Amino acid sequence: LSGNDIGVDFEDKTLSSLKDVEDEKLCTVVDLFKENKTITSLVLEDNLIGVVGANRIANLLLHNSTLTKLDLNCNLLKEEGIGKISNSLKVNKSLLELTLSCNPIGVAGAAKLADAIENNQSLTRLFLHSCGLKDEGVVLIGKAMKKNESITLLCLDENNIGKVALDELEAMLKTNNALIDLSTQEVPSRDSFSNANYYETKD
Repeated sequence: LSGNDIGVDFEDKTLSSLKDVEDEKLCTVVDLFKENKTITSLVLEDNLIGVVGANRIANLLLHNSTLTKLDLNCNLLKEEGIGKISNSLKVNKSLLELTLSCNPIGVAGAAKLADAIENNQSLTRLFLHSCGLKDEGVVLIGKAMKKNESITLLCLDENNIGKVALDELEAMLKTNNALIDLSTQEVPSRDSFSNANYYETKD
C-alpha cells in the first residue's frame, strides 16, 4: 500500500485516508480487520472498490463484531458487489452506520439491499445519496423499511425520484415507528409525515 497516507486515529478508533486503492490492494487491509478488536470505524471512501473488494468486505462483516461504522462512499459498487455485502448484513449484528452513497447501485442493487434491510435489525444509519435508485429502487427500499425496526436515519438524496417513490415512503412512515430522519431532495408537504423529520439536504 505504498504511496497511500493511511490514517489511524486510535482515540476515535478509526482507519481512514486510503485513496484510489484498487480491489487487490484493498483486500490486504480489509483482511487485517477480521480479528481486529480495536478499530470501530473503517472509512474507505473515494477508492476503486468493485466485486473483489466487496467480497472481502462482506467476509469482514461476517467475522468482525467490533466494527460499527463503514464508509464506502464513492466507489464502484454495483449489483453484484452490493449483493455480497447485503448477504452479510442479514446476519451482522454490530454495524450501526453504513454509507454507500455515490455508488452505481441502481435498481437491481436496491433489490439486494432491500432484502438486507428487511432482515437486519441493528443498523441505525443508512446513507444512499446519489446511487441511481430511481423510483423503482426507492419503492423497494420503502417496502423493506416497513419491516425494519432499527434504522433511524435514511438518506435518499439525489436519486431522481418522483411521486411513485414519495407515495411509497409516505405509506412506509405510517407503519414504521423507528425512522426519525428521512432525507430526499424531492420533499413533499411536511404535514404528511408525522413520525419522521422529512428534510432536504442542502448542497
